[in-house]
Amino acid sequence: MTIKDRDIGIIVDRWTVPVYPPSTGRILEWYGKDYLYVRKGEPLYQFKYYVMQIKEDVPSPVTGILRIFVRADPDTDISTVTRIAEIKMDIPI
Repeated sequence: MTIKDRDIGIIVDRWTVPVYPPSTGRILEWYGKDYLYVRKGEPLYQFKYYVMQIKEDVPSPVTGILRIFVRADPDTDISTVTRIAEIKMDIPI
């Protein structure tokens, strides 16, 4: 699945492993080593290592917040990631 936000220009090609049981919403996380491209104006930023979270507020239609975290070094502990973007967007399922 591909998630696209036309205004911000974020494309994430693979995603979603549910990690918590649903309550008012659910949290989905994807830990990946593929490339993430973030375009907000210029230049085009490229990050190789990142964590993606989608937190839903309502079950359907899915409107949520895309939170993107990035770490520059694959050996860096996962708890040290830094948030670089938080974008509200519609998420097609």
